[in-house]
Amino acid sequence: MFRRFFRRARDVTLCAHTVKKKHALGSGVIVSKDGYLLTNSHVVDKATQIDVTLSDKTRIQGAPLFGADPKTDIAVLKIDATNLPTLTVRG
Repeated sequence: MFRRFFRRARDVTLCAHTVKKKHALGSGVIVSKDGYLLTNSHVVDKATQIDVTLSDKTRIQGAPLFGADPKTDIAVLKIDATNLPTLTVRG
């Protein structure tokens, strides 16, 4: 249903690793050309490593968590990439 709103943004898949070797999978969207991603806070909660796979199968290991707000379930990650297609957010 929401695909029509996110056509221009590159889809991302997240794999969050925890100390107990559990994995959490999630999704996110790229919101800046220099690699900032939005995802759900519960996906990356307690993660010791976050790996990101872009829709073109490019894999980025160890994406740092830039910030998270569990109350709103939003988290921001930063990947080392440039000139990425982005989701335009307007308020």
